[in-house]
Amino acid sequence: MDFAIQLMRFPNNHIILWIFILLPGLSFSQVVLNVMSLEDSSKLYNVSVYDVYGDSLICKINATQPCKITTGKDLFIECKYRGFEDLYLTIKEQTKDTLNLYMRRSLAIEAESLDEIMVTDATSSYLRDIDGMGIYAARKTERIDLDKVAGNKAIGIQRQIYAKIAGLNVWESSGSGLNTEIGARGLNPARSSNFNVRQNQYDIAADAIGYPDAYYVPPAEAIKRIDIIRGASSLQYGPQFGGTINYHLKGAELSSGWRHEVLSSIGSFGLFNQSLGFGYGGQKIAFYTFSNYRQGNGWRPNSGFQVGFNHSQLAFLITKNWTAQLEHTTYLYEAQQPGGLTDALFAQDPNQSIRSRNYFRVYWYLPALTLNGKIGKNGRFNTKLWMLRAGRDAVGFLGNIARVDLGENRDLLRDTYKNIGHESRYIGQWTWADRPQSFLLGIRNYFGNTTKRQGLTDSLSSASYNYLSPNIIDGSQYKFPSINHALFAEHIFRLPKSWKIVPGIRYEIVESNGEGSFRQLNTDLAGNILFDTIINETFTSPRSFFLLGIGVSKTLQNGLDFYANWSQNYRAINFNDLRIVNPNFRIDPNLKDERGYNMDVGFRGSYNGVQFDITAYYLRYANRIGFLLEVDSQWLTTYRFRTNVGQSNTYGFESLLEIDWLQLKSHEDETPLWSLITMVNYSYSNGRYALEENPAIDGKKIELVPQGIFRSSFTLSYDSRYTVGAQWSWTGEQFADATNATFSPDAVHGLIPSYQILDIYMKARWKQLSTEINLNNALNTTYFTRRASGYPGPGILPSDPRNITFSLGWVF
Repeated sequence: MDFAIQLMRFPNNHIILWIFILLPGLSFSQVVLNVMSLEDSSKLYNVSVYDVYGDSLICKINATQPCKITTGKDLFIECKYRGFEDLYLTIKEQTKDTLNLYMRRSLAIEAESLDEIMVTDATSSYLRDIDGMGIYAARKTERIDLDKVAGNKAIGIQRQIYAKIAGLNVWESSGSGLNTEIGARGLNPARSSNFNVRQNQYDIAADAIGYPDAYYVPPAEAIKRIDIIRGASSLQYGPQFGGTINYHLKGAELSSGWRHEVLSSIGSFGLFNQSLGFGYGGQKIAFYTFSNYRQGNGWRPNSGFQVGFNHSQLAFLITKNWTAQLEHTTYLYEAQQPGGLTDALFAQDPNQSIRSRNYFRVYWYLPALTLNGKIGKNGRFNTKLWMLRAGRDAVGFLGNIARVDLGENRDLLRDTYKNIGHESRYIGQWTWADRPQSFLLGIRNYFGNTTKRQGLTDSLSSASYNYLSPNIIDGSQYKFPSINHALFAEHIFRLPKSWKIVPGIRYEIVESNGEGSFRQLNTDLAGNILFDTIINETFTSPRSFFLLGIGVSKTLQNGLDFYANWSQNYRAINFNDLRIVNPNFRIDPNLKDERGYNMDVGFRGSYNGVQFDITAYYLRYANRIGFLLEVDSQWLTTYRFRTNVGQSNTYGFESLLEIDWLQLKSHEDETPLWSLITMVNYSYSNGRYALEENPAIDGKKIELVPQGIFRSSFTLSYDSRYTVGAQWSWTGEQFADATNATFSPDAVHGLIPSYQILDIYMKARWKQLSTEINLNNALNTTYFTRRASGYPGPGILPSDPRNITFSLGWVF
């Protein structure tokens, strides 16, 4: 492919990171922390101490190893200990020697002898009340540490990476790891577009308001951790019903010294994956760069791919309280698409392709600048500026999958995205009734400019991204400028008896604009042209609105955490719903924005090697956009009609239970060499339409809502160096459209049957070296997770059969 030549031509600014000279060091002071109970002055052990500004765990106090903090600046810390209220404190730069801290016991468990109970760090699986520059108290949050994921990171198999996230419906139509397509609580997984997808806290989607599809997703090997905040994140991050996914990439770290990593993988179907990372962290300046190249043939004919990625980051210590971070991401990939299958073809042989001329490519350039600092005694400030210069091109035969490709001129859809964004946040602290109170204020400005063109290209079998008639509109051509301004605020009110109340508000100003033209061509039954003209359109849709939310939480007996919240959500009309020509469906010209709200109530915590999180939820969705099956009165054929199908209600529960069986019997100061962990993740969802005026769908199940999703894993490890395990995943049946049709000749709508997958993994580590073997879909299950209405289909997209990946790593 010609596109391969460009894959590794990354911008020169990645190379410049090598030329910086490290500056002299700072003077530091050391503080030894002792933490005691306020009630009886007894010493507390296994207290987790966090750097709130730096968003990191500083130390964990135990009986044999005190907590020593070395710092050259004021440090705002948070102390967490099960059964006690969180303690926030600023350690001054000049502080030395020993500092005694006192934590207040939660009234709910005053009578319990905590010295006899082993405490684990439950916060590793969800976000703290104040984590980085966000407030997450009283919310359903989850955190994935990629170093602890035992699954396949070479090709980023999502059911393994997100194994501990309850309720996620994962589309698995691409085994190459090019896409992350996940949905939750009855929301469409396509390109994860119902989540606000971010990288290092800034947007990476094509257009955050009008086209939130995440065509770019960082490779799993480049990710340090993933944070997920469910629907209540709309107040801080923007109005998406699913919530927010934030990828924290490996990056520059001050005072870290030299870091290198080499990761190589080979696998089935010609897979080759190579990652290289290196960097240096001095006391005032640091840099890090990570590159990945991946290619493969795919398991079906006509499904080869290649991808290149680089993320580089430069960090400065400006003063003792201010830091800056400059970064740039490049992402390029091209893939041939084998197209979909009909139900009959899938049953006959899923390993076949009847589309050999379809291709798809993506290019993503994303620079960003971050400034962090302290304002006043108890305030900190963060601002981010980012730009996106990107595009995606799709070429191929768009016709119904039941039609034969006769080799005519192909359709070419080209998009470009030119966006710029800014977001600033301030987190402040104040004291009321001897309790620290916290608040967040933020502002966001976003300017997007999306262009979309659809027309004809050649009839060849190779990739071609040029129009036959560049100056003539033979399909459609549009510009979609968008503007988004937002103000938001949240507050944590810490009350007696460990209660917290967290109200929030967000004011959104949104303006969606469109200008362009499309060709309207009508013919008679004999193919004679009756009407052929170019129609010009211009439209604008300004609107503004408030989003409100409130949450409550309480620390219960045994350190369990109760949380509940309610928040409003909003989703703008997608640019693709404004004007696109697709023979597989039609679009209602009177589409409206979608609105609704999320509700959560749950319990989470850990106790003696047992960790759990159980949540009940309710999602109200008005003006929901979906597909109906209609009949063309002229041609007497059925077609899919995309419109506001009505109101929907989804409720259910999400549960996670993880048990380390060998830790149950260990003592407080012991770290067992052996670990035997069982994880059980189950969710139940019931989603129905509620629209009396449309009896065709009233009471019908919402499309793409499996009634149940179950994942379970068994992992045995020794000394954190040798690991073997297995994961079993089951997803219940679901429908592809709102009418709950079970079959159609074009395979675009119909039933998606339930399926179950077994994955097996083994990993070993010797000092700086590691090796890993992943056997995916070990039982060679034949299944599919998606019926596509357009690219990369249309039709059924079969998922990967049994395959194996072998990886070697060297980190030094």
